[in-house]
Amino acid sequence: MPKAKHGPRQFVGIAGEDMSAFAAYTLLFKSTTVEGEVLRTTSNTVRPSSVLLNQPEAGDACEGIVLRGGDVVPMICSAAIAIGVAVSPAASGKIVTDDGGAGDFVVGTADEVGSADLDLIGVFVQPFES
Repeated sequence: MPKAKHGPRQFVGIAGEDMSAFAAYTLLFKSTTVEGEVLRTTSNTVRPSSVLLNQPEAGDACEGIVLRGGDVVPMICSAAIAIGVAVSPAASGKIVTDDGGAGDFVVGTADEVGSADLDLIGVFVQPFES
């Protein structure tokens, strides 16, 4: 699988909720109501925009990595994931093998094997809707 020629781009936003208990690399999305605010992705029908790097409380600076096509970005598995399969957000902000349901947002393809819940794997970002 081709690797990105540029490095992942980091950003700083505002935590729209308490993220102090979330694991690093949890999927995030941009708020549609508050400028600069990000929230944890809780559905496979919400397009994720980034992954979390720190664990801020609500209103604090939230650091993350922007999901850009062509980058390989670390993400957390919610279950076992095979290499090369399409992955989408799980309700927990983790990733899961995409089931191909209409309206699901696919983040990309697994660049590594994830054996179980909480495994950290690289995902080749290729966002599209299934």
